[in-house]
This record gives sequence, structure tokens and C-alpha cells, in this order.
Amino acid sequence: MKKIFIIVIVIVFVLGGCRNDQLNNDENTPNEVENDLEDEENIIENEDDKEKDKIMDDDEENKTKKDDEQKKEEDETQNDNDNPADESGSIQDDEDNAINADMNIEKYMWVTAEEGLNLREFPQINSDKIDLIPYGAEVIIKNNKKVNDTVGKTKGNWINIVYNDREGWAFDAYLQNIIGSDDSVQADNEIVNNEIADNVIDRSSIKTGDIVNGLVARVNRDEDSTISQINIEFTGKIFLTGELVRNKVGASLIPDKEYSDLFPVLAGGNEIFYINLENFKYKETEYDLHKDVQKVEVEIDKYTINSSIRGENEVPCYSAKIVNMSESLTDGITGYEGQVFEDCIITNDLQLKDTICGVKVVDRYIYNDSYNSEESYYTGRVEFEGEIVVKANYYYTDGDFHTGYIFDISEEYSDKIPHFKNHENPSFIVRSSDESLKDTLGSKGEAMVILSNYNYYYMPEDIVSTAEISQILSADKERDFIIESN
Repeated sequence: MKKIFIIVIVIVFVLGGCRNDQLNNDENTPNEVENDLEDEENIIENEDDKEKDKIMDDDEENKTKKDDEQKKEEDETQNDNDNPADESGSIQDDEDNAINADMNIEKYMWVTAEEGLNLREFPQINSDKIDLIPYGAEVIIKNNKKVNDTVGKTKGNWINIVYNDREGWAFDAYLQNIIGSDDSVQADNEIVNNEIADNVIDRSSIKTGDIVNGLVARVNRDEDSTISQINIEFTGKIFLTGELVRNKVGASLIPDKEYSDLFPVLAGGNEIFYINLENFKYKETEYDLHKDVQKVEVEIDKYTINSSIRGENEVPCYSAKIVNMSESLTDGITGYEGQVFEDCIITNDLQLKDTICGVKVVDRYIYNDSYNSEESYYTGRVEFEGEIVVKANYYYTDGDFHTGYIFDISEEYSDKIPHFKNHENPSFIVRSSDESLKDTLGSKGEAMVILSNYNYYYMPEDIVSTAEISQILSADKERDFIIESN
């Protein structure tokens, strides 16, 4: 009985516990349901957000792809325009190269003023002088700028040029185009290089691109003029030693004999070979070369031949630009030593360093002008170093040609001053006349004078020879001079 009672109690207890659990479960259900609902909503919201994010990501990715594809198409289109395929690409490249070649062509002119042409800072006659460009020198046209002006009674334009790497303005009435300078410059792929074995050039056959002793030629011709002209510029550097011969505007270089075959030359012309150093004054200062230095070591570039045929004569002039220069420490094998002429008549035999009438030749350009004459008829220009004593009739002029004194050499002194045989009455002008000279000479008269820097230039009917007056001899000094001379 007792066992039955215990079993019943246990069953009741168990049943009661189960009911409490069920009640507890029933009491918790609303919260759990609510939590379950919230969890379900969160899951839905998260899935919605994920879906939205996915859609946005897909849109962004699609947009990026479209942008990339569009940029790629634009780049391909641009490349097609810049580099057309096959033949069209080749044509475009050729056109671009042609345009670039035209832009790189330098236009040249040469100086026709016998006394040289001033390079000025600004396009006006009273502007500061930068340099004096010698006769026959080449200049490069910087641009198309022009300033109209009249100098004296000569109309022309001031143009922007470069000479010896110095930029400035020059009056173009005294400049002349080098005919064919644009046409003679060819594209590199059009030049046919021809190695010339001999350094003596045939002007009729040499052409742009020919190579002489490693120097590459560029040729400009003017065969249509009455005076057939040729200009040949050689690119390449040459090192040599030689002797300087200084003149008023610069210097010429006589190469030592062992270097004479390095340079391309034209047949005929001067008996001795020498080179005008176009930028000597500038380089002399740069390298602090002393005035008494004569023997130099020099490296040159842009070696040029300017030549014209007058009648049957070839008249070449050789020039170059200095790259480096220093005093030579070796004697070397010298060039021409010079000779002494007995009389004062200038002929084509007169060379650099020769002495005539007691003065030395420091520059010369002489040619036979006898087209229809049986005898030699020399004209040209010669510059002398030294002093000459002469008597002359003079007068002061303020005209179109120049302002200053003109001196006509007295007949008894005409054989004491260098001149061409056909120029029986030599004369010269003094370009600068200060007030003290005017006070001494007056407007006209006759005087015994000592000349220096005599530059003799003669063309028929032209008086362009110049000189400086070192001293005017008084009557007493004149008598002393006559006694000493006798």
C-alpha cells in the first residue's frame, strides 16, 4: 500500500512539473514569436539591402565598363586619326616630316656693303652697335619681322638676323639673298652622299651631300646672274695650327703647310691659301688672346667657300667660324712668308703678308675685270697695315654718300701709295672727322698727311677707299720730310 502511495505521488509530481513547463512555454511564446518576427524582418531587410547593394554594384560595374569601353573607342579613334593604317599612315608621316623639314630650313643672306654692315640692338640707325659684319659674310634670317626705314636716301627694311650666334637688326638694303638657299637644303633621306677623293673641287659638279675629307657640303648656286656665284658650306670640325694676320675687322688664318690639304678649295684664285675667321673678335676676347699672339692652335667649323666668276677668273673667298682657340706652343711648318714689291702697283700677284710701298697686306680681294680688254684690268679691295706719307688736295662734304673729307692724292705722290694701274689718281675718304680736324683743315685745301689703316677699294667711278689720318704735317715738318726723302 505504501508503495502504491509513493508511485501515485511521483506520478502527480511528474505531471505537475510537465504542466509547469508547458505553462512556462506558453508564457514565453509571445516574446519568442515577436523575436522570431523581428529576426525574420531583419533577415528580409538584410536580403533586400543585399539585393539593393548587388543591384547598385551591378549598375556601377556596368557604368565603369561602359566608360572604359567608350574611352577605349575614343583612344582607338584618336590613334586611327593620328596614325592612319598602311598607305595613309605613310602619307601622313611624310607630310609631317615635310612640314618639320620646312620649319628647320634656315634662310641666309650675305653682306654686300664693302665696309661691312652694322648689327644693331634695335631697328633704328641710332641704336647701339652689337657687331660689324664684314663684306661677304653670311647671316641667318631670324624671323619675318620688318621695320620700314630710309637711311640717307636709301629705302629698305630693318630685319631681325643672327650673326656669329649674336642676334640683332640690320638694314637689308645692304644684304642680298643667297639664291637657292632654301632649295638646296634637302631632307636627310633625299641626300645621296658622294665621297670626293681630291680636296680640289669642281664647282660645276659638286652638290649638296658630297663629302670632302669628312666634311659634308651644302651648295647654293646663282647661275642666272651676270656674275656666276656659288656658296658652299661644309659641316664638320677641323683642328689645325696656323698664323694669324690681323686686320681692322678681324683676322685671317694662314694654315701651316701640313694642314693645307685638309680644306676643300676651288681651282684658281689666290696663290696662297688663307681663311677669314668670321668670329675672331668675339673669340679673341673669350679666350683672352693677347694682341701680339700670331701663332695659334684653332678648331674651326662651318667652313665656307664664297666664289664668283668674273670674266674668265675664279675669285674664291674662304671663311670659317672658330670653335676653340689658343696660343700655339709649337713652331710648326709655317705657311706663306710674304715678299716685297718694288713699286706701288697692285696686281693679282699681291698676296697676304706681302709688303708694298712700305705697308703690309692684311686682307685682299682682287680680280681681273677685263671682259673685253686685252690687258689685265684689276679691281677689288686690299687692306694695308702701316703708315704712308702723302700730299693731297682735300675738301669737306656733307652729302648723300658720306660725311667727311675726300683726299685726292697729288700727282707727284701717286706712285707712293698702293693702287691699281688703271686708277691713275688714287683718292680716299676720312669717314670720321672730329672738330679738331675741322679746325686744322678747314673746308678745303692741300696738306701733307700721314695715313694709317689704308683700305684701298676701287671700282670705276667709285671713291670708297678709306684711311685714318695719324698726323698732319706742318710746313716745317713737310720741309724736313722732303729733305729726308731726297
